[in-house]
Amino acid sequence: FGVGVLAWAGHASDGTDVVINIGADAAHGIASASWLGGLVGLLILVVGPGQALGDDDRVRLLAAAVVRFSTLAN
Repeated sequence: FGVGVLAWAGHASDGTDVVINIGADAAHGIASASWLGGLVGLLILVVGPGQALGDDDRVRLLAAAVVRFSTLAN
C-alpha cells in the first residue's frame, strides 16, 4: 500500500499515462526494496557465520552465495 502511495505522490502521477506510470513506479519500488532486503539477508546469513570458517571455505561459501543471489536478483 505504501509503495503505491509514494508512486502516486511522486513524479509518476504527472503526464498522460498516469495509471501505467504509477504501476511501473510501484513495481520498481517493490523490486528495489526486495533487492535491498536480499542484500541485508545475505550479509546477516552468510557473512556473519562465514567468519567461523577457514579462509578457503569462507571464499567458497561467499562465492556460492553471491552467485545464487545474483541469479535471483536478475
